[in-house]
Amino acid sequence: MRTSTVALNIDLNRFPELSAYKSISAQIQEYIETGIIREKEELPSIRMLASTLKTSPDTVKSAYTDLLDQGFIQSVPRSG
Repeated sequence: MRTSTVALNIDLNRFPELSAYKSISAQIQEYIETGIIREKEELPSIRMLASTLKTSPDTVKSAYTDLLDQGFIQSVPRSG
């Protein structure tokens, strides 16, 4: 059974001192820490979030990798 994909309201200009991927990562981290994103909820795909934010998929991939490295998210192989 798949869990729902969470809708993210990310503002690339919220942290102007950070690079775009760090800004995305910081906002998702904040959503996790405050409970807006709950355990088992799926983040949007890299391509979907990149399209929504009008940024490069590499930028979103870097943000997701940053969150993965910090232990905020887990990657589930072959889940989408």
